[in-house]
Amino acid sequence: HIQVGWGRVAMPGMPFNQQMLFPCELHLRTTEEGPRLHTTPVREIARIYASSEVQENQSVTGTSSLAQGELLDIEATFDVSQAQKLTFDVRGVPVTLDVAQGELTCLDNTAPLKAKDGKVSLRMLVDRTTIEIYGNAGRVYMPVGVVLDANKQDVSLSVEGTAKIERFRASRLKSIWAP
Repeated sequence: HIQVGWGRVAMPGMPFNQQMLFPCELHLRTTEEGPRLHTTPVREIARIYASSEVQENQSVTGTSSLAQGELLDIEATFDVSQAQKLTFDVRGVPVTLDVAQGELTCLDNTAPLKAKDGKVSLRMLVDRTTIEIYGNAGRVYMPVGVVLDANKQDVSLSVEGTAKIERFRASRLKSIWAP
């Protein structure tokens, strides 16, 4: 089952304030709390990858630069068993995982996201006016409307404690709009 969400975000200088979000697949999965809806981006997004960079098996303490680009698909799996907090700076917008509290936060949005066997996976689709965050294979879906600063294109990670990047992939996306 495919869903295309409808988002609202104030667009400076535009006569509209709404947009379609990335298409997602909906899955009903069994969890420790019973059946739960999971949301993951459609695999066809890979068709608009311009390039990808992969990092594996790296320990992170303090702050590290991870990627750069305007339109991004970021996938990461971390061992957070020795970390208290991870904060991504996604083009100037903080996305924070409080490991101790089991919470994911971006701007005014918060959702429960607990490590499973000491690990957390995150996927973030970064567009010009949204960051769509998927946690633990779609257990959490958090679309956040925000107009991103075109001059800020860095993605970095700050860690309180130590986290191990098991796998990190940043793919730059081509625009779907013809020039």
